[in-house]
Amino acid sequence: MDNNRQIEQKCCTEDSMSQKLKVLAIHGYRQNGETFRAKTGSFRKMVHKWAQFTYITAPHKVILVDDSNDLNKCEEPDIGQSQDEEQYGWFFNRDDNTFRGIRKGGPAIGFEESVKLIEQIFTEEGPFDGLVGFSQGACFVGLLCDLQQRGCRLNYIVELLVPFYYCLLLLEYMSKFH
Repeated sequence: MDNNRQIEQKCCTEDSMSQKLKVLAIHGYRQNGETFRAKTGSFRKMVHKWAQFTYITAPHKVILVDDSNDLNKCEEPDIGQSQDEEQYGWFFNRDDNTFRGIRKGGPAIGFEESVKLIEQIFTEEGPFDGLVGFSQGACFVGLLCDLQQRGCRLNYIVELLVPFYYCLLLLEYMSKFH
């Protein structure tokens, strides 16, 4: 059976129409699951009849800046970065385990561990109908979609090839890693 028929059968049954969509929420860089949950409160209220969200935190703790005002001095626009001590990221693109969204290329340090976390969450709390990602989280979700679409059979992503049917990318940027 092809993917479109599977999606049609899942989406169009009477039983599935009465159930809420189960959505995995992926935060941005220098955020955490709770920060993202708080920032999406209004959106969650609008869609609570149709969707339930599971917020998770990335596995990689971000190195804190010495001066909390440094977050406001950077060249990148303020996109809701947490200014508390619980800041995490999905991967780093610099050898010093930091991340710059405007940097082209570079390594994807920690990407595999992040995918393994997603796989674990799908196993323990899934299945999920879709993913929503913000900023670096949206880039990460885009990469997961790309791997799924290509049918990549990497050891750490095999479980992820089937379960999600859509994604919502908020303030996403194109990854330079693929």
